[in-house]
Amino acid sequence: MRNALTRIPTGPGWARSIANHVKLVLRLLRDRRVNLFLKLVPFAGIAYLFFPFDIPLPIDDIGVLWLTSSLFIEMAPAAVVAEHRQILEPPSANTPQITSSSEG
Repeated sequence: MRNALTRIPTGPGWARSIANHVKLVLRLLRDRRVNLFLKLVPFAGIAYLFFPFDIPLPIDDIGVLWLTSSLFIEMAPAAVVAEHRQILEPPSANTPQITSSSEG
């Protein structure tokens, strides 16, 4: 599985993918299981928008926001991220469901 830093939304569902990314960040910011200091990472990207400084690399403001939010998601506890992703991205009708049968 590729990490969030390399998963750039493409294809017909790119707007939904970006919306889910933003929703995931907001949900993780509200979750008490995520470290308080880790929650500063997305705010660093927002602070850059208001107080820009010269980065020696050609990085756009959107790139800084995407990088900091993706870094925040990657550093958050995996179980918490998975729980919120499952809520935001329910399985589609085309995804096979694993069910346990209790046939004896």
